[in-house]
Amino acid sequence: MPPIKVLPIPEHRPPALPADIPIEALGTGYERSMPYVQDALAFELMPRRSDVERAVAPTDLPDPHDWIGGIAQALLEVMLGLRPPSQVVRSCAPDVYLAVARRHASASRRRENAATKMRRPTVAKVHSTRPDETVTESVVLVLAGPRVRAMALRAEAGRTGWRVTALELG
Repeated sequence: MPPIKVLPIPEHRPPALPADIPIEALGTGYERSMPYVQDALAFELMPRRSDVERAVAPTDLPDPHDWIGGIAQALLEVMLGLRPPSQVVRSCAPDVYLAVARRHASASRRRENAATKMRRPTVAKVHSTRPDETVTESVVLVLAGPRVRAMALRAEAGRTGWRVTALELG
């Protein structure tokens, strides 16, 4: 076996900019006339063709009763500002996601001003019905401290799995 050869660490930093050339002359691609864009990821309502996964047959879908319990918990936490809305974007129709994201923004502003610690709500019970093979309608009972609330969800089988297409919180 040949002996181990020790090599120097390769240079991984990009080369420095020349000091005698102004930065504007380097062509950074930034135009002063461009409007300000807040640093955030773009949100596309319709996936690109390359992003679309294979179609899921209704038999390949997870049990809707268990799935509804998990997504209901996630949606509650997003609406209370405890979880980022990007975590539920693939599981919601665009109009549902927009409503959930708005409630998240409102709750986040309220939480910044409040000094009290919020208790995380929990899903107590899920009642589901299947009017169709590709549709499930559910009522979720939520324990939020001493209060009991109800959440109604409609989920439809999409190309990549279940998607919440309607949401009501009472």
